[in-house]
Amino acid sequence: MNKNTVEISLLGRFQVRVSGMRLNSDDIPGRKVPALLKLLALNRDHQLVRDQVMELLWPGLDPAGGAAQLYKALHQLRKAFAACAAGSETGKWITATQNLVTLAAPGGVATDVDAFEQAARDALASRQLNKLQRAAVLYTGDLL
Repeated sequence: MNKNTVEISLLGRFQVRVSGMRLNSDDIPGRKVPALLKLLALNRDHQLVRDQVMELLWPGLDPAGGAAQLYKALHQLRKAFAACAAGSETGKWITATQNLVTLAAPGGVATDVDAFEQAARDALASRQLNKLQRAAVLYTGDLL
């Protein structure tokens, strides 16, 4: 993958690579910051409605409190991305507007879930044993 990519593993063990560098659990602190990244990674367009994110991650908070927590989580993700992709505009890779929260690295966002699903679709369509075996290899464990 290119240097401005985000690769996220969600099958089996949660792992994140930014520009080829693996982020450690210390780089993505707490439970809510990784949860935000997981939610965005699982969505096909890697974006979610802002209010939906706040309700999922901080259900007991009022809108202002939820927004404050969301912006704190976004700041922590931007900081983690910047540590791996110095010199690029990583602050723009994860954005929040009044309506949407979006993960959009210039080199793309890749997940092992997408790779497995595509390989499985191809294998089922072709009915070729080698393609079925390839899809099976990509399945490294239960989702999250």
